[in-house]
Amino acid sequence: MMAAELCALVYRQGKTNGRFEMRLDQLLKESGWTKEALDTALIAAERHDWIRRSRSCVALKATGIYVAKGVLGLPR
Repeated sequence: MMAAELCALVYRQGKTNGRFEMRLDQLLKESGWTKEALDTALIAAERHDWIRRSRSCVALKATGIYVAKGVLGLPR
């Protein structure tokens, strides 16, 4: 699921200002997805309540961190 992969990408980026967050332009570049595919993943992640999204960045909520760790095979 692309939404879970999106969470993993943001998690791998590490913390910024104490949060797991990533700028949208950087996320588009790092993912290699089309803008449409990224938008689809963002919408799905928001529906699952895994992310918090602003105009320019995405931040993981606690559930998004949990999902990211599962995708990456890390202990939860």
